[in-house]
Amino acid sequence: MGTTWSARFYRSPDLDLNALTEKIRCCFRDITAELSTWEPNSFISELNGSRLGQRFRPPPHFLAVWTASCEIARRSNGAFTPFALDWLNSVGLGPTGRETASESLPPWQTAEILLDADGMISRPSDGRIDLSATGKGYGVDQLASCLRSHGIACFLVEIGGEFASSGIKADGQPWWVDVERSTGDGPALRVALCGQAIATSGLLQQSMRGQRQFQSHIFGADADDMAQSVTVISNSCISADGWATALIAAGKEGKSLANAAGVAAVFQTESGCEFSLAAEAYL
Repeated sequence: MGTTWSARFYRSPDLDLNALTEKIRCCFRDITAELSTWEPNSFISELNGSRLGQRFRPPPHFLAVWTASCEIARRSNGAFTPFALDWLNSVGLGPTGRETASESLPPWQTAEILLDADGMISRPSDGRIDLSATGKGYGVDQLASCLRSHGIACFLVEIGGEFASSGIKADGQPWWVDVERSTGDGPALRVALCGQAIATSGLLQQSMRGQRQFQSHIFGADADDMAQSVTVISNSCISADGWATALIAAGKEGKSLANAAGVAAVFQTESGCEFSLAAEAYL
């Protein structure tokens, strides 16, 4: 998955830890083989490099992430886009280094027509697909599924700082997750998880400030028109991951978008924290 992962859980005496670990590793290999734009032989790389009009039968992990990404793009009215690969390359944050790219991306509505009635997909004519904004969250959800398949009901799993939880700890406490303050000052934001997932996106994660301009890994992000970070709590990590990206990209409209979509989001700005209506339920 290109980053670290961890799993905390209560182990039963008959659990085969080696078998569980191998299942997790196999799952990650399968996801990487379908979704990684950094792997030249992955399905997504093959799709992006195909000729126009060539159709493919999408494998299961890709299809699940593509479907969720299209839904977030639709509900966010394009604040989230699955077509950012060329732009990522153009700013030096993609797999190929800096490349010249169009100043605009394919409209988000294009995503809804690439998968045809026969379940076949083709690449867009004016861009390439990148699902990294939802792929890591999907990986967290799949990690959780691996634990459940081995009879583990209470756990906290994480990939690269994104978490999913189930049940509670043996002492009756929830699973506590600390969210780093974007300013670096003051105590972390502590969130109690009991079956929810959480993901954060923003300036702390993968952005750069060059001599001339700010560059973020999120298309549409503007240092003067955005929160320092957005943390989303949801029932799945793929949803939390995608919405955190969408709300950062939405800039000043992020909070109103979160309220309209019913998304529980915490916006960290230079002046403090702001909460969406759904997030206030966690206070």
